[in-house]
Amino acid sequence: MVERFFGDVVDSRVQAAVKVVDDKWWRQVGGAAGPQDRQWWELRTEFEDALEAWRSNPLAFRIVSLTTDYVVGMGIKVWSPIKYVDGFVRRFWDHGQNKMALRVYRWSNELARSGELFIVLFTNPVDGMSYVRTIPGIKVDRIETDAEDLEKELRYHELRDDDPVTGKWWSGWERGKDDIETPVVLHYAVNRPVGCVRGQGDLVPILPWLRRYREWLEDRVRVNRYKNAFLWQVKIEGAGPGDIEAKQAQYSRPPAAGSVIVTDESETWTPVKPAIRAEDV
Repeated sequence: MVERFFGDVVDSRVQAAVKVVDDKWWRQVGGAAGPQDRQWWELRTEFEDALEAWRSNPLAFRIVSLTTDYVVGMGIKVWSPIKYVDGFVRRFWDHGQNKMALRVYRWSNELARSGELFIVLFTNPVDGMSYVRTIPGIKVDRIETDAEDLEKELRYHELRDDDPVTGKWWSGWERGKDDIETPVVLHYAVNRPVGCVRGQGDLVPILPWLRRYREWLEDRVRVNRYKNAFLWQVKIEGAGPGDIEAKQAQYSRPPAAGSVIVTDESETWTPVKPAIRAEDV
């Protein structure tokens, strides 16, 4: 009876329990792909900081934009002197699933931000047409390479929200090039030192300085605001019982700029402001 009605639930619970205790279902969070690569948690922090800076810091946004303007400019044209090859390239480039004329700008921005591109190449076995998609670098936590050749990348592990335990392994070009129906990942990286597999974005070295410059500007704005701020001190000569309270109630709302205040000799108004001088800022 239990097997009939709850068999699927029992099986799924057993599989989940096995994954918890079986070492093969665990992965090393801090692993690095190459001997000179940073740990995964450091790379993830760089990805997040670079994206946040690009979204919120106008200088970071402009740096990436200038790079794309210089690299891509008015666009990239790919062609071949061989007629049938050129025809295929044009169909691939202009295909509605690819839209390469627009995609190259996003790819250039991503290279400047994260330092690498993971392009998934899907091929239609019927007509041979290929379609491209991109995996964010922050989703690729492991790259498996040949034991004897660090530059021969075999497969890539993607972190998946729909399967957080196992994720998904994608074949690299070296493994999947002979099977047209198998999607393959093409990995391109910039700013990659010798001994590294992962790249580094152009923004990474200047992120601390962008942060310091932003903080310095914010401090300058605060100082300038406080430097120009002031309040009125009203002194009452010979004030009797209740006079101070009456004046406080009378001046509970400060006079607007340009107002005319008429008083007698018993009342003195003095502006009070912070003693912030040029050498203090």
